Amino acid sequence: MRDGSNYIADTEGVLFPDVDAAITAGLYCGQGLLLKKLLNIRPKPGQRLEITCEAGKVVALLPIL
Repeated sequence: MRDGSNYIADTEGVLFPDVDAAITAGLYCGQGLLLKKLLNIRPKPGQRLEITCEAGKVVALLPIL
């Protein structure tokens, strides 16, 4: 998750067969469960989930609503 210059990495990670599957999982899980479980905070404007490939390149950005 990124909030401006602050970055919180998922140290475990999950591998998906393609970017679309990762985006779908991010939309279902990341929007509410990630914040409640890992951060225990309310989202702020500009916060987003970054989906990366195995090499660490950002392949998708999901706003946290």
